[in-house]
Amino acid sequence: MHPFQPILYVSLRSPFARRIRLALRRLGVTYEEKFLDVFQENLELNNANPLGLVPTLMTSHGPVSDSNNILEYLNDTHGGIWPSDVRSKINARQNAVWCAGIMQSLVLYFQEAKLHEVPSPRWLKDHAESMETTLSFLSNAPDHIWLSSETGSNGLTQAAWDLSVALEYMDLRLPELNWRSKYPSFTAILDIARKSSYFCETTPPT
Repeated sequence: MHPFQPILYVSLRSPFARRIRLALRRLGVTYEEKFLDVFQENLELNNANPLGLVPTLMTSHGPVSDSNNILEYLNDTHGGIWPSDVRSKINARQNAVWCAGIMQSLVLYFQEAKLHEVPSPRWLKDHAESMETTLSFLSNAPDHIWLSSETGSNGLTQAAWDLSVALEYMDLRLPELNWRSKYPSFTAILDIARKSSYFCETTPPT
């Protein structure tokens, strides 16, 4: 009997799907990717996740959805996502959640600005302020939040991978935000991520 091979439902441009594609590659997990158009109904995805959202990971234990939840599952089953001691783990997870929050604000900003005939200035302002506040806060974080000595990490923590994904998504969708001029320290983190073949393999199409 062949072992179960996980299936990951993704959109190529989804930053949330990318953070999981990166994690699976870093952990050396063999899996199948199914690429979807998130603006079209997909019955196979809906059967796995009634919310119809990516990423969704089909596992031998059942479907796991939401990128934060999937990271927890991968850490439980393979390790290597979070540090082992409680204090460091809580700190690492919180910073990764903040980076994922930047992704969420970016997606909402893009949807409001590009997909609505008449975008709401209030919502655009709220999403932009959320991004700016979080980026400003994280720009003062100490190096240990971003840099890791763990084997297979390429020198970066999960939060650093997530920040790098968010920054590239910002370049793709909202280059006018010009994060490099405001937060130049983040450039070094992104440069490290870009040296990874996994990061290059998952670069979203333009």
